Amino acid sequence: MNPQLDKIEDGKIVWLDVLKEFYEPFKNYLERAVGEMKSVKGTPEESNKICTVCGQPMVIRWGKHGKFLGCSTFPKCKSTLLLDEKGEPAAPETTDQKCEKCGSAMVVRASRHGKFLACSAYPNCKNTKSLTGETTKVEPTNEKCEKCGSPMVIRFSKKGRFMGCSAYPKCRNIKSLPTGVKCPNEGCGGDLIQRRSKKGGIFFGCSKYPECDYIAKELPDTTTDTVKEE
Repeated sequence: MNPQLDKIEDGKIVWLDVLKEFYEPFKNYLERAVGEMKSVKGTPEESNKICTVCGQPMVIRWGKHGKFLGCSTFPKCKSTLLLDEKGEPAAPETTDQKCEKCGSAMVVRASRHGKFLACSAYPNCKNTKSLTGETTKVEPTNEKCEKCGSPMVIRFSKKGRFMGCSAYPKCRNIKSLPTGVKCPNEGCGGDLIQRRSKKGGIFFGCSKYPECDYIAKELPDTTTDTVKEE
């Protein structure tokens, strides 16, 4: 290709001819691939492993971090196991700590947010801690859950901070965090809260939606009529 590019630069050959010479065969190969090739990542591979949660066969699937074992009954059962470099289930790193909820050994597991301590009796016990041994912290609030009356706390997820009921998992009530800015619509009285669109973008909407459909990309300045950045 480099000699051809040099000839194009020197004006000895026409660049469009070179492009056609490459593109026509490539187009044919691409059309064959679309019709004949199978998606390796989209087709689960059989394995000889059995799901420890439901007893059904495990299959090898593809994720953003590579291959992993997942239950063949997904989404009914969401059990997964990481695979090591040899393609075998990666054994979790053991520790000398005991789970204060059931007495089982705590092991080191990994997520997209890093390593953490988890009970080896999962899924029967879902206790988790940070690697320092402290139970995952939540921030208290003065609000009460409108569904069960328990205190609401601030939790963390891959999408950011949110407010959830402290009685989880018995109560799964969650809500977005208020910004402390009132809705600009006259007579509304709602608070602006941070929301996330389906495409992952951040915007601010009224807490009284759908009664009030106010939305904005940025928080309105409470001292002036201008708009400031988040």
